[in-house]
Amino acid sequence: MAVATAVVAAWIALLATGEWAAWWAVLASLPVFAGAYLVLFLMNLGGWNRRWKSKWRPDPSVARLNLRLLPKDRTVKHGGPVVDCWVRTPGGNTFKHRPYSGRSYRGEYDALYPEQFDGPPALTTGRYRVTWLEEAKSGKWREILTHRLTVTDAMLHRPGP
Repeated sequence: MAVATAVVAAWIALLATGEWAAWWAVLASLPVFAGAYLVLFLMNLGGWNRRWKSKWRPDPSVARLNLRLLPKDRTVKHGGPVVDCWVRTPGGNTFKHRPYSGRSYRGEYDALYPEQFDGPPALTTGRYRVTWLEEAKSGKWREILTHRLTVTDAMLHRPGP
């Protein structure tokens, strides 16, 4: 959008003044926009998302993970896409959240691992990957946020080896 706005502004400046100097500003801005896109792209690969944040905490009393997806914009109340959660265990297997309307009145999503997932193993120590997805079209899913978490023996209130 910024590039399109700069091009329109350069056309207006050219028509109003007859000077081609306005196009230098457009050409000079292209590396800036490309650099900003690259930085945001790399941040997304690293797990950053401008619209969502995730939280998690272990629940040692029943050996489960409480997973939450929260909007950064606190004015979000209702509506929006269908969101799903997938968890990859330390063993490398991925388990999908059982579909249900887990959205609260604040636009948040939550999932309890392993109770609300289809056929996962019990919570153990190791590194888990949690992926939140939204339904872009009917049957088409898009990843919106991925984060990794490490469960330790201390979190499960078990003594180490």
